[in-house]
Amino acid sequence: MWKLFAIGFGCIMVYAIRMYFLMDLNVPITAYRWALVFRGCAYAVLAVSLMWSLHESVHELEHFFMALFIFNVIHMYLAGASGYGLYTSLFQHFMADNMSRYGSYLTLTGVDMQQFDMNGFMNGYYLHSMMSVTLKQIFGQIIWAAGFMTMAFLLLDIPRVRTGIEKVPYWPVYGIKMLARMGLKSRSTNT
Repeated sequence: MWKLFAIGFGCIMVYAIRMYFLMDLNVPITAYRWALVFRGCAYAVLAVSLMWSLHESVHELEHFFMALFIFNVIHMYLAGASGYGLYTSLFQHFMADNMSRYGSYLTLTGVDMQQFDMNGFMNGYYLHSMMSVTLKQIFGQIIWAAGFMTMAFLLLDIPRVRTGIEKVPYWPVYGIKMLARMGLKSRSTNT
């Protein structure tokens, strides 16, 4: 099970590495095919492994579909919205940082402003290069995060580590423990 999660995050890492090195305005769109194949493979492997883990924890069919609905709501709405929010926050931060850092190197003291097209320069080369650097920084962050998750799941797959992890009991076990605690508390308050 842990290997599937590691394979999924490994595919995300390969996708981010390919996008990091391919991100340019002059690259044809067909060059992004393999990166998208790895992203699709990662999503498919992660979806199957999450469904498998859900199936292992919920054995009754009705509860499985209820849990599947809740999982999809959390995945599609909450995780999707927070992912997009994180992406836009990173993009906004890196873009402003790159503009201030690399924009300070633009000194226009030796340029004849009569012949220099400032609007064309800012909208053409400068803005596109800043966006390219920003996207590469974001893909670099994704590479580090996916690499960390891949290593963590591969570490969890080592038998010595895996046997040391306490197993999560099924829901009826939690219910029995809770009833036992409530019974002990009610008896101790009565005496």
